[in-house]
Amino acid sequence: MPPMSSISIVMGLVLSLYGAYSFAIAEGNPGTALIPTYFGIAFIVLGVLAIREKFRKHAMHVAAMVGVIGFLGGAIMGFPRLPALLAGEIADPKTLNKAQSQNLLAFTCLIFVILCVNSFIHARRRRKGGGEPSA
Repeated sequence: MPPMSSISIVMGLVLSLYGAYSFAIAEGNPGTALIPTYFGIAFIVLGVLAIREKFRKHAMHVAAMVGVIGFLGGAIMGFPRLPALLAGEIADPKTLNKAQSQNLLAFTCLIFVILCVNSFIHARRRRKGGGEPSA
C-alpha cells in the first residue's frame, strides 16, 4: 500500500479538481460549490506535512479528523438526495450539482477515513512487533 501521505495528496487533488469543476458549472451563488476544494486543499497540505517523519503521525491524525468531518457534512446533506440522484430523477441542474458534490465529498472522505484507520492499525502492530511505523 502506498504511504498515507501520498493517498492524502491524491484524495486532495480529486476533491480540489471536482470542487473547481463544480464551481465552474454552478449557477447563481456558487460559493458552496467550492466546499470539496477546501477539503481537498486541507488533505493536500496535511499530506505534504506527513511526508516528513516528525510531522507524519499528527498530520495524518488531523487528516483523518478532516475526513470524518467531510464525510459527516457530505452525508448529512447529500444522502437524503442519493436515491433520487441514482434514479436520475433530479432535473434541476443546480440541485443535481449539489447532490453530486455532497455525495462525492461524503464517499471520498469515507474511503479516506477507512484507509487511515487501516494504516493506523498496521502502524500500531508494527510498533508492537518492534518494526518502524510508517503511517
